[in-house]
Amino acid sequence: MLTSTANSIQVLVSYYMNRPQRPAAAETLVVTPGDADRVVVGRVPTARMSYQHPVHTPQLVAE
Repeated sequence: MLTSTANSIQVLVSYYMNRPQRPAAAETLVVTPGDADRVVVGRVPTARMSYQHPVHTPQLVAE
């Protein structure tokens, strides 16, 4: 989704996770990071999750 104002452009990206993750559940999994206030709670099933990307250091990659 792309929205714009006079001074900025905002892009909202959603990822279809069924293909890369191949979950056992048959339901569709879509992840949209950020901008949670645009989600209409009750309209779609939602879950809030906190995620921190791992830090890849040269030592970690060498293991």
